[in-house]
Amino acid sequence: MLRRKVSELSGGEINALMVYTHDGRELVKRGVEITPLIAEKLKEQRISFIYTESPVKVSEIYERNIIAGLQKVVNCFVETGGNSAEILKRYNDADIKIFLSTNNELGRAIAYGHILKFYAEKMYAMLCGKSDIIYDFIDYRGKENYFVFHMVNTCCMCMAAAKNFGMDKSAVIDLGIGTMLYDYQMKNMTFSLKNSVLKPGEMEKIQEHTEKAYEYLRSVYGMPSSSSAIALQHHERYNGTGYPKKLSGDNILILSRIASVCDVYDSMVTERFHRPAYNPEEVWDYIKMNSGVIFDPEITAVFLRTIPRYMPGDTVELICGKYGVVAENHFERPENPDIILIEKTGENDIIGMKTEKKSGTVAAEGNFQIIRTAGRIR
Repeated sequence: MLRRKVSELSGGEINALMVYTHDGRELVKRGVEITPLIAEKLKEQRISFIYTESPVKVSEIYERNIIAGLQKVVNCFVETGGNSAEILKRYNDADIKIFLSTNNELGRAIAYGHILKFYAEKMYAMLCGKSDIIYDFIDYRGKENYFVFHMVNTCCMCMAAAKNFGMDKSAVIDLGIGTMLYDYQMKNMTFSLKNSVLKPGEMEKIQEHTEKAYEYLRSVYGMPSSSSAIALQHHERYNGTGYPKKLSGDNILILSRIASVCDVYDSMVTERFHRPAYNPEEVWDYIKMNSGVIFDPEITAVFLRTIPRYMPGDTVELICGKYGVVAENHFERPENPDIILIEKTGENDIIGMKTEKKSGTVAAEGNFQIIRTAGRIR
């Protein structure tokens, strides 16, 4: 799969992954040919890129219809302030029966905790039987619809990293449930959407979102206590410089320590109103540099293999002066993906041979060491 800017689509491209909106509505099915009308629909929904069929491999792990369903319920929670009665308006009886059966309950007394657990169970099932999991999928959010996408993508990363870390099923599911809504109270911090750096007083106000979310999520029926604690602790830092309690080391719950790394990564690689997005390798390097400082070193080591340094589909500059496309990432060498060289012939870019990097040592000594990301699609 190759990530392509919607603004540069010429028509005739085949969509490789289902495209969905921030509220979980299916926009373009997998395998559909992109027409000018579909391209316009994508632009209207502020979808800036899609994945098209190509030799590039994206490890999205989770089925797109499940993640779209999770987008829907998280968006429903955010829009209605967690009003459980709204569930009955947005889901039919068959859906509610499925949600309840996952929780071994009958009837129609549905709550958000039931639905969140349903999706966490589904996502965990997709991780089962897999080892050395890579998650290098970038979803369709932009700065205008960042909020819900951010929580869902953080949840996806957290569950993959926790599985790689060797955590048991109940812990991985509790982590998934907690990160589905951990940033919920940020919806009330509307001043954070302005195109300027926050003032000191505004920063102090934003820090209140951790305690407010924790207090609210504790009241959500079916929300495990360790899950709601993630909202409280995801800004605590390993060296004690975080907030709200300035906890350090093992005094921070392990689920919260995982969430803090994933939260920082996902936030930084995304364009925000007050700043552009950082390149993935810049954020990857930042997290590596802060291992044992603000992030738990053992968790960071696993995270840096789960989320590789370069994203598939991005163009990278090589030490030999040529350019390539990141074709596939590997768990054992997260800094050295397979690449496809781009050879220039006249006015056209010709995708040439595939060069596999055997190891960090070979890459460092050879002509195909990556210097930087030269072109990205976000």
